[in-house]
Amino acid sequence: MRIAIRKTIISIVLGILCFFASKWALTFSQPPYIIAIEWCEILPFMAAMAFGGRYGLIAGVFGLGAFFPFILYPNNGWSNLITSLLLLFMYFQVGYFSMKRQRIPAFWNSPLFVYPLVVILFSFLFFALFPLGLSLNPPFWYPEAVTNISPQLFSSIIVKSFVNLLVQLFFADFLIRIPLIRKIFRLEIKKESRLNNRIALLAFILSGLSWYLVIIFNRIFIEQTFPKGIFSWNDPHELIALLLIFSISSIVGSLLIVFTEARLRAEDNLTTSKENYRQIFDQTVDGIFITFSDGKILEVNKRGSELSGYSYEELLTMQVSDLFLEHEDCFSHLGETKMDTFSSLFCEEPLVHKNGSSIFTEISTQKMADGKFQTVVRDISDRKKIELSLQQNEKYYRALFENSPLGYQSLDTDGNIIEVNNSWLKILGYKREEVIGRWFGEFLIPEMVGAFRERFPKFKADGEVHNQFRMVHKNGNVLDVAFDGRIGYDKAGSFKQTHCVLNDITTRERMLNELKESERRFRITIDNAPLPIMLHADDGEVLMISKAWSNLSGYTLEEISTMSKWLEKAYGKAQDNVKKVVNQTYSKIGAEYEGEFVITAKNGSQIIWDFSSSNLGKLSDGRVLVVSMAMDVTGRKKAENENIKIHEDLKQLLEEADLSREVLLNVVEDQKIAEEKLNQLNLTLEEKVADRTSQLVAANKELEAFSYSVSHDLRAPLRGIDGWSLALKEDYEDKLDENGKLYINRVRSEIQRMGQLIDGLLLLSRVTRMESKQAALNLSNMVNTIASRIADENPNHKFYIEIEPDLFDNGDNDLLQIVFTNLLENAVKFSSKVQSPKIEFGRLKINGKPTYFIKDNGAGFDMNYAKNLFGAFQRMHKQTDFPGTGVGLATVQRIINRHNGRVWAEAKVDEGATFFFTLWEDK
Repeated sequence: MRIAIRKTIISIVLGILCFFASKWALTFSQPPYIIAIEWCEILPFMAAMAFGGRYGLIAGVFGLGAFFPFILYPNNGWSNLITSLLLLFMYFQVGYFSMKRQRIPAFWNSPLFVYPLVVILFSFLFFALFPLGLSLNPPFWYPEAVTNISPQLFSSIIVKSFVNLLVQLFFADFLIRIPLIRKIFRLEIKKESRLNNRIALLAFILSGLSWYLVIIFNRIFIEQTFPKGIFSWNDPHELIALLLIFSISSIVGSLLIVFTEARLRAEDNLTTSKENYRQIFDQTVDGIFITFSDGKILEVNKRGSELSGYSYEELLTMQVSDLFLEHEDCFSHLGETKMDTFSSLFCEEPLVHKNGSSIFTEISTQKMADGKFQTVVRDISDRKKIELSLQQNEKYYRALFENSPLGYQSLDTDGNIIEVNNSWLKILGYKREEVIGRWFGEFLIPEMVGAFRERFPKFKADGEVHNQFRMVHKNGNVLDVAFDGRIGYDKAGSFKQTHCVLNDITTRERMLNELKESERRFRITIDNAPLPIMLHADDGEVLMISKAWSNLSGYTLEEISTMSKWLEKAYGKAQDNVKKVVNQTYSKIGAEYEGEFVITAKNGSQIIWDFSSSNLGKLSDGRVLVVSMAMDVTGRKKAENENIKIHEDLKQLLEEADLSREVLLNVVEDQKIAEEKLNQLNLTLEEKVADRTSQLVAANKELEAFSYSVSHDLRAPLRGIDGWSLALKEDYEDKLDENGKLYINRVRSEIQRMGQLIDGLLLLSRVTRMESKQAALNLSNMVNTIASRIADENPNHKFYIEIEPDLFDNGDNDLLQIVFTNLLENAVKFSSKVQSPKIEFGRLKINGKPTYFIKDNGAGFDMNYAKNLFGAFQRMHKQTDFPGTGVGLATVQRIINRHNGRVWAEAKVDEGATFFFTLWEDK
């Protein structure tokens, strides 16, 4: 952009100078035609020649360089416009051919050919259009303009214009070739510029001199008049002669410039070609020796000198064969006339360096058209090393192939074996000649031959395979073999052969089976372990828990499948602290004792587990495996808490004893009196204690005697009454009326009720005196067993019972069976009259304590009488509605009391009743 602006400014300046030069010429001569026309137009022509046709137009239009005729020749009127337009056309044509000459330096683009042609075209157009402009006169700006001109004057104007324009063009071309002016115009300065100037100037001078000599000769010898001046513009013959001589000189000069430029360019091209050739010749990676037919070195490049170690001058005195140890075979052809031109001979010989060392080289000798020889020497030391390395690698990889721990085989398109390695032969016990060419299916067990027929075409289609076969060893043993293979293709992309590696996995398969069996035993061991055990990974997945874990916590593996679920359910708000302890086990090696933690079981009870964990290392997928084991120390902790309480009480007693001792020391005298009184009181107290003890022993003996009397003395007459009443009924029933029968039946019913009362009293007595044996019990299983027995005993009374599973607690098995028997029999009895009897057993928390309940939807009772519910022989219903002894609930209360618990009931009439009880409230 900046260059275009610079060119535009220069062109406008040249046009303005041309315009004002014409005005300046008016002050000098009359007419100004002689001076102005020969000088002012040179400047726009120079702009066109330097920058191109459009810049010539810029100089002529914006610089007014084409409008000077309006100043010089105002009489011509509208014809001046024709002259200005033709001048603009000339500026463009001259600029166009100047730019074209730079791209295509041909004769028809040279100045001495173009300039006369352009001037001739201008003259022709001027001759045709100038009269037309005169016919339009006068113009509005100059009323005195002429309307016509004489033919002689018009011809003279055309000739003069032709000569003047041609002179201006050559002069402008001469100026634009001067190095100083080219530098001002910022044009490229070429070395042929000065020579072209000389040729153009010489042509211009010779043409003028020739014309002048012709005129002198014509006037002296033909017209016989001595010339009065050098030029005569009024004689058309002289002007025509000048035109012809100048045209011939222009053509000759143009030819000389073209030929000169062509010669200079050819010389430059030759010099450049030599330089390029020498540069390529010296920079080639191979050494090149040009020799005569006798082997004497004529020319050598830099690489040849580097390879041999000799200087350029030293090599020109040597034979090329002097550089090689064994040259008979490589250079014996030199001097042979039978060797074809441009044919080449190749060989490999060691080249001897000037320092005595040698390198492997590849030699190529070619006979050239002039009879000389060109020897190209290439350093192949690295290639030789690579070839040697390849040979060694081939041996190495062949050894690896043959001795690889994996077998290798290659099959053709039909499945026949074409290659195996030593490992393959060792695995199957064959020799190579026993295998090559045989069908692969012959080495499989019969059951797998069909599978191979199906898999092989699929293998060829897919391009790869990963299979497992059972093959037969030469000794008959069956082997498990794993195959991995790919298809080899030729250059056309067609099947060539298979490439398969096989691995004997017989031992691995056996070990995998043993590992699976070991894993199965491990799982059984974990599952049936007496302690709670959990296997978990560092990504939080719980892999396995033992039955003891599930039974004691109440949670199944599905409910605590991740550590986050287990921590949330078991620890609640404390899970974050426990999580930190668990995460530490993943990074520590070996066993780690974690301590005691309070666990919330699924049933809501609080249990205490003592935890230890061990990092077992990583699984096959990279996860860290940890086993966590726990011991339920809930009972132990309760005992420890009780011991602590006893210790604290004992400590308090000791403190009180110390205080008492201090008081006693202060009242020594009073103590003696108190001791005498105390001795007396002790005597009295011992008598009372002995009396009370004997009374208690007697009461126990009486109670035992009463129990014995009830069980023996009272039952004997009761059995007699029962027997005699039965005999009376059987023997005299037909003689009694209806009232007699009714009385007999009532007597028997009361006898049976009396027996039940005696059984109840005996049971109530035994419950108080029975020895309690504590053990961990599954209360859910106990209730289920008792309910099944009651259902078998009452086949006509169907009921539905819902039992919460896996409810564990400590207690006496025999006593708690009595409790559940009484409560369940009552629930069955009092729900017998509803349409769909339903009984529930479960556990919930009341005031933070685990509470068991048995609920029915039977008759219920009025809660106003609930205070008498657990008294002996107390009943809420009539005997006729619901028979019973009234001793069962009293027995239940005494058993629950012996378990440090309490029992109570809630009920509504006709809506059922719920009996609640707790165990071990003090713990």
